[in-house]
Amino acid sequence: MKLKKHGGHMITFARKSAYTTARWISLFAITILMTGLLQVLTLKPVFADDAYPWAGATYVDANYDWGYSTCPSSDSGCMSLYGYLNGVKMGEADPWVYYLRNCTSYVAWQINQQFSKDIHGWGNAASWATNAAGTYSVYTPSSYTPVKGDIAQWGTEVGGGFGHVSYVYAVNSGVASLDEYNVAGTGVFSSNRTTASGSAGTPDHYIHIGTVSSTTGTATSSQVINGVEHIFVGDSAGAIQDISWGNGAPLTQWQPAGISSSISKMTSQVTNGVITVVFASGVNLYSLSWGNGVQPSVTGEGSFASNITALSSRVTSDGAIHAYVGAGSQVWNVSWGNGTAYNKTLLTSEGAVVNALSNQVTSDGYQNVYVGLNNGSIMHIYWLSNPSQAQQWQPGTIGAAVVGITSQLINGVTNIDAATATAVTNFVYGNGATFAQHQVGSVSGMTITALDSIMTSDGYQNAIAGTSTGAIEDIYWTDPAHASQWQPGAYPASVVGLTTQIISGVIQANGITSSVADNLSWGNGSNPFLYQVSSNL
Repeated sequence: MKLKKHGGHMITFARKSAYTTARWISLFAITILMTGLLQVLTLKPVFADDAYPWAGATYVDANYDWGYSTCPSSDSGCMSLYGYLNGVKMGEADPWVYYLRNCTSYVAWQINQQFSKDIHGWGNAASWATNAAGTYSVYTPSSYTPVKGDIAQWGTEVGGGFGHVSYVYAVNSGVASLDEYNVAGTGVFSSNRTTASGSAGTPDHYIHIGTVSSTTGTATSSQVINGVEHIFVGDSAGAIQDISWGNGAPLTQWQPAGISSSISKMTSQVTNGVITVVFASGVNLYSLSWGNGVQPSVTGEGSFASNITALSSRVTSDGAIHAYVGAGSQVWNVSWGNGTAYNKTLLTSEGAVVNALSNQVTSDGYQNVYVGLNNGSIMHIYWLSNPSQAQQWQPGTIGAAVVGITSQLINGVTNIDAATATAVTNFVYGNGATFAQHQVGSVSGMTITALDSIMTSDGYQNAIAGTSTGAIEDIYWTDPAHASQWQPGAYPASVVGLTTQIISGVIQANGITSSVADNLSWGNGSNPFLYQVSSNL
């Protein structure tokens, strides 16, 4: 291994590739000053990439070689390049004849995934711009603004003359965010560098292969299953992604199934190890179930006269899944599963469009659906066993269109948090408690776009709001008349959806923007930390 220092601030390692290609790495930390109380480090965890298929290739030697003693089905030609581990021949080539788990292999794989293009035979990373010219467009940064899907390429000035390549997964104000492999010399994926000064810096060239098809994240839900966090994401193309990590499990992303139209709303449940994602597209309601031996399968669960505007769900004591559906001004209960008969019942017709729903089941068996309307009204629908006999009342109003509603039962007392675009209001009532309504928090210079709530073990209620700037606001209290508020961090763009969990006392705010999925965690002695768990929505 060659070692060379550049400019007194960057340590660069060089090594061979299929064509004696070097992969340079830089060791750095990047901090982003948040508009709040502290600085939060923003990066994706350094696990395997979302789907790079050869992340499990075995370490062979200190030349940064990884390989297989028997080629996997996804890489039947791996012996095109080889080394030896304890006398055993190890295949080290990917299908484009770049060394596995190195920068050139990763970028070649990404280009094949995104564009179905074969870019084998381009040699050292330093020679990629030359070899790409004539087939693809090659630009210098001074005359070009990169786009998602481009290759950032560095020449002989790095890596002992062998260069480096990265995949551009996002661009903000002309600065490219980079996905790459083997940055730390350990053959793993990383995504914590950009082309900004002080990070990876400006490349020599951008190689433009094509335009990445545009899809956006549109809906999300989350669950914790055996200590593993799962974020479920629906997108504008109808795909549903399952992104999971934690408790010893690596970061993974896959697509259990999808439909052919944009997903608008989503909620999820887990029963007997089977995950069920309930989701909406236009006027149609669907469920997708998988896990614990159940193969992924999408089922239509009904359609409505108006587009579905709000969705919540629960598994009741009989094992049935209940989807509470807002469709225009109507609220419906749809239930199925565990041997129960399918049922679709209109609960009520409101005088305004249903913007948000939440639900709880009280200890006396009553199902309760809390409704936020676009005229600011908060409605409470309840029934014991027969949804056709549902009744409702109005706890109050919050003065403007409801953009989010969430609920908790605390010692049998109903707690509802409802948000307008600029404020969050808490309602308390039931089980002998005196009715109370308090504005617990507000925002300025931004609007609230998503809301969830959670209670920590120290007795604090937390209303977590996502905003149009990406800021995450934590409003917390034991007495809603004296609530406090702070900003633990921010997503990179407007928050489309947000759900919360608690693991070992730490709050986990899992959410999406239109293009990325993020996990922001804090509490119980842990400083706020933001992980970008996917840029492949």
